Amino acid sequence: MNRLVIIGNGFDMAHGLKTSYMDFINWYWDRRVDAFVGNTSKVSEDCLCNLIFKDGSNLSCWNALAFENSYFRDFRGNRKCSGYEVIREMQDNPDIFTIDCTPFFGTIIQSIETRGWVDIENDYYQLLKQCT
Repeated sequence: MNRLVIIGNGFDMAHGLKTSYMDFINWYWDRRVDAFVGNTSKVSEDCLCNLIFKDGSNLSCWNALAFENSYFRDFRGNRKCSGYEVIREMQDNPDIFTIDCTPFFGTIIQSIETRGWVDIENDYYQLLKQCT
C-alpha cells in the first residue's frame, strides 16, 4: 500500500510565511482574477475550475469586466480588492456568473471555509484514496 505522509514543523507559520491552505487559495484566486485581463472569451478556465459569463449578461468577455470595473485596480495598477473578494461577488450573482469547480477543488474550497487544516488533510487523503 502506498502512503502519503504530510509533515510540518510549524517553522513557516511561526515566521509569518503565507503557506496555509487559505493562503494558497487566496493566491490562486488572485492569479485567476489577474488573468481576466486579455481574456476575450466568456469562459475563464483552468484545470481546477471554470468561470463563465451566463448568456444575457451585459458583459462580452472577461477582459471587458476587468476594464469596466474599477474595483479590480486603481489608476496606478494597485489591487483594490482581493481575488477572493471578486470570486465571492461572482458567487453572490449566480444570475450573471457560473463557477464550475472540479469535485476535488470544490471539496477543498468548502473545507477551507468551514473546517480546520486537519480536516482538509483528511479530505486530501479521502480523495486520493478514491483515485486508487
